[in-house]
Amino acid sequence: MPAIAPPCDTSAKLEIPPEQDAIHGALTMAVWAVPRIDPWMDALQASVAHDPERLEAKAAHLDARWWRFPPWQQRTERPETLADYLWLAATDTFRDDCNEQQSSRPRQLLACIAAQAIADGGEEHNDAVSAWRESTTRILNADATLQLQGWRENPVGLAIQLVPTRPDPERFKTWFKDMPTLPPGVAWSAATLCGLLNGYKRLATDVRGCALQRELLSIKALSACAPQSAEMRWPSGRLDLRWRREPAGFVLFHGGKEFARKAQQARGKWHAAEFGDAAVRCEAQSVAQELRWPCFKFPRACAVSPPFSDEGERGKGIFYSHEQGTFDVEAFRWFVAVEGGVLPVPTVAAAETHAKPPGLVYEPNFLDAEREQLLVDWIDAQEWSKELIRRAATALALSHGGAERHGRGSAAQSGQVGDGGVACRSPRRSLPSRRSRVRIAT
Repeated sequence: MPAIAPPCDTSAKLEIPPEQDAIHGALTMAVWAVPRIDPWMDALQASVAHDPERLEAKAAHLDARWWRFPPWQQRTERPETLADYLWLAATDTFRDDCNEQQSSRPRQLLACIAAQAIADGGEEHNDAVSAWRESTTRILNADATLQLQGWRENPVGLAIQLVPTRPDPERFKTWFKDMPTLPPGVAWSAATLCGLLNGYKRLATDVRGCALQRELLSIKALSACAPQSAEMRWPSGRLDLRWRREPAGFVLFHGGKEFARKAQQARGKWHAAEFGDAAVRCEAQSVAQELRWPCFKFPRACAVSPPFSDEGERGKGIFYSHEQGTFDVEAFRWFVAVEGGVLPVPTVAAAETHAKPPGLVYEPNFLDAEREQLLVDWIDAQEWSKELIRRAATALALSHGGAERHGRGSAAQSGQVGDGGVACRSPRRSLPSRRSRVRIAT
């Protein structure tokens, strides 16, 4: 007779802390509203993975160091700036007041946040917090409107202001449509605070995500506020959030299982654009000039100021136009990820640059002119197949454990990659790039 397992001990119970719903709501809104740009996806991943060093590096790069303190993680360091103190005061206040009738008491919430920020930050930040409270009170009284100008002076203060003015989750979502110029970090922080204030139970079903996402975030929220749950075994395991970029957007997955898809948006397309393409760079320069982003490097001897005047750049008595500066691609990517403003959707030429099959990497100008000619001469000297009307030849090189197929042109751009991933050369076609490499990742 087979052995019978002893009955489970049903007397042991796990108490669900009241703040679990608030943290679950914050996590859900953070996943829903995360900016669809690579570095912000990295920040979300680091925040749920409890990787403080990586999270701090990502937050610092994005000029959002207050994200060193995500609402679902234990605090491991001391706050330093006004943004830190306001953020921590807001997360504590919203978490403690979750599921209350916030719409009838925004001023009480404002008073609690200001009082805690002043108490924790000391006299150093007293005047700044008081000024922020006064301006927020005027907004709540309809005596003033939200101002994005000068948002860098107090980004967290702006994020907090977005919540009590539209505390209901469904109304809060309209901010993204009504204020498309919101900086990504401010918008994401405000959405997370909105989820924290309302809790998961008050969020609409379209925000909650699929069953797997709901389960994973619920477990993550429980482990954040109930340390004893760390010893429990969950069917899906603990959240191990990963992401990957696809032509249509971003995919979030856990343990190889997909649980969310984020459609591509203009900022994400620009951040991932292939700036080796001259047309893409030219279009990006136009965007930078339109938004007045200082993405141009000028001669070192010239102290350029102001950064974007109508007449051009002035430096030591000399005027410089943008055409005389060198376009800084990394600076442009940083502004795309951090700065406010409405970005146009890249043209088809710019957008299609990244529409490559997964695992295919295009490296422009991989060969110089001399080596290009040597490679072309070597290919021409090979035995050509006579089975086709036009001749075709391939060259195969093995490098670093992966296969690299080199053709006269860019297979990624010309579409000359067959089923076997081999680039074919046709002398009857003019190919766009002659010194490029297509690498198939293995």
